[in-house]
Parts: sequence; structure tokens; C-alpha cells
Amino acid sequence: DRGEAAITPYPGNSNVMENNISEGNGAALDVVGTYAWGSDDNRVFGHISLKDNIGLLAATRDNVLDRTWITDFVAINPGVEGGGLWFRGTRDSRCTNCTVLNSGWNGTTADIGEAQVAGSLFVTNMLTTGAASAGFSIGGQSDWLLDYSNAHNNSPNYSPFDSHVINSLSIDPQLGTCQVFIPASSPMKGRGKNGADIG
Repeated sequence: DRGEAAITPYPGNSNVMENNISEGNGAALDVVGTYAWGSDDNRVFGHISLKDNIGLLAATRDNVLDRTWITDFVAINPGVEGGGLWFRGTRDSRCTNCTVLNSGWNGTTADIGEAQVAGSLFVTNMLTTGAASAGFSIGGQSDWLLDYSNAHNNSPNYSPFDSHVINSLSIDPQLGTCQVFIPASSPMKGRGKNGADIG
């Protein structure tokens, strides 16, 4: 009873997806590698996902996906089927200044997936609050880092919480009614890497 995805490189290499809004779809962005082809070097800038089942899914069925890089991404009220951001068998995935609000599942998930490929994920200045499950759920990664993240009011905030989580917080972001930018009154303002906002 909804669109499958707003934008789907399936497969597709070296795409730039910029300044898009998706509402009420299965996924806002669905970057998928097939059994024969990957989807490498895709870039996402300035995307808003509202009430999609999944904000962004980057997944492979066989060949590993390389370098899905996301900047300034917001997922608001994503559903129970995939949450805000889901990386399956992806290598060198990056998310910078991303926000997930009130996910019906995890805020951000990284796992192996059906291809059984160990991936790698690097997150900087990301905010996740109000997820029904984990703010960050990370597994099956050969390398990963959450740097200057804030996870608040999730269950739990970080899974696992270990040496891969650095410079990170678990405090109320105090967004008020702001959902697509960090207000000046928020403790996330200027608290990120090199004085950037978290989120």
C-alpha cells in the first residue's frame, strides 16, 4: 500500500543523489548490489526521509558494496521494517551529520546480510534519539567507528558500547520542534568534530 522506494540504484555506480524528500515509501533510498553487479561509489547529500519504512538501505546480495557515503541525512519516524539507516555487507560506508528520530526499530544497523560479507562503517557527528530498539546496532564489521555521535532514549543507545565508540554522548539533544536542522539552543550545536553540529 506504498511505494517500494523513492530512489533505487539497483545496481548503479557513481550516482549523486542530492536534496531529495521521501514520504511514506518502503525506503527513501535503496542502494542494492545484485548477484552479478555491485553498487559502488554512491553519494547522498541533503536527504529527508519522513515516515518511510527504511530511511536508507545499502545492501548486497553477493558482491560487496563499496563506498556508500551519506552527508546531511535525516530520517523522521522510520518504521519497524528497517529503521533509519541499514548497512548490509557494505564496505567503507560513511555517514556524516546524519539524524534518526523516533525509529520503529534501530536507528542505525550494520550487519553481514545474506551475502555473508563483513563490512566496515564510519559514522561522524550522528544523532539518534527515540528508537524502539538500539540507537546503533553494529555487528559483523571488519572495522567500524562511531565518532562524535549522540544516542539518547534508545534501547540500548549503543550495541555494543566499546572502543569503537569515541567522543560520543548519550544526552537529550533538546531539539524542540526542529527536526531537519539543529537549533541554536540544542547541546548538539557545535559539539561535533571540528566544531560542527552533531546531527
